[in-house]
Amino acid sequence: MKQKFLMLLAVVLLSCASAFAQSGNNNPLKGDVNEDGKVDVADIAAVINIMKNGGGTTDGKLYFYVGTEKPTSLSQATIVNSYPAEQTYTNNSGAKAHIFVLTNSDKNVTFIEPNLNVVLDQESIDTSTISGYKIFTTSAKCANGGVTKIRITEVSDNN
Repeated sequence: MKQKFLMLLAVVLLSCASAFAQSGNNNPLKGDVNEDGKVDVADIAAVINIMKNGGGTTDGKLYFYVGTEKPTSLSQATIVNSYPAEQTYTNNSGAKAHIFVLTNSDKNVTFIEPNLNVVLDQESIDTSTISGYKIFTTSAKCANGGVTKIRITEVSDNN
């Protein structure tokens, strides 16, 4: 059923491409999801990616946040081209604090204590605060000046 829906979506988008030819007044094309100036198979792929990511971001951008305050909107995050596979974060908040990481819904985050290379416990993943994104949180507070390694991986069928 899902495959039939995607095929129908592809046919509709491709058949409408000529009907939405761009006029000389720089109006965006209807159906040009990736804003490349044409309606084609790449737009279908962008729509499928949005659907796969649970709605995700409709602007095609990836947002990323790491910090000691829980993000409540994408305006607190940074736009990135891709997520880092691994990075370290130092808590410079002035107090012990939980570490929060916001990623797209197709990512998983693991917190690691870098000196011992031990996986740290984390809270339940928040998928409702910002639609299409996950917010990961350490269970224990990190000391001021403390360092946490953050590993970001793709969600797989085994996770």
